Amino acid sequence: MADDNSELLAMMGEVLRAVDRQTEENKKAIAEVGQRFDATVNALREDFVTTFNNFAAATVDGFIRVEGKIDAVKQEVVELRTDVDGLKQEVKGVKQEITELRTDVDGLKQEVKGVKQEVAELRTDVDGLKQEVKGVKQEITELKQEVTEVKQTVQRIDQRLEKTEAHQSVTEDVVRRLTILENIVLNKAS
Repeated sequence: MADDNSELLAMMGEVLRAVDRQTEENKKAIAEVGQRFDATVNALREDFVTTFNNFAAATVDGFIRVEGKIDAVKQEVVELRTDVDGLKQEVKGVKQEITELRTDVDGLKQEVKGVKQEVAELRTDVDGLKQEVKGVKQEITELKQEVTEVKQTVQRIDQRLEKTEAHQSVTEDVVRRLTILENIVLNKAS
């Protein structure tokens, strides 16, 4: 009976040593997987930062372009207002001239007729300028809307980024989506 126990004990000892060896191998394998996982996470972090920086640069470039367009439109509006002011002064002068000419209606009817024609042309010009100003105002409204939409997009991205950083869980799916979003924004900015 003692021989049976010693054989059993010997077998159990060998099983325990095999289990210990397997446990050590498993620990090493787990450590290697952990290192590879850490390396992958670090690479994903770097990709995310690069993608975000590219997106931010594209957004800033888009804002600069929009601001340039707004400045050009503002300058055009100023020029149009100057033209309108000049035309108003001119119309005012013509009206005064018409008043003076009415005092001598008998001798100056032909001249008054010419002045009336000139006034009609000026009014047409003023109406045309008013339409141009209206168009410029519409363009400004549209540009402001575009700026608002871009700001909202940036705000949504910032919120997503804050959520991502708060959870500290960067995944390949998030990076892939941000890359797609970056490409969309870069295409729109172009």
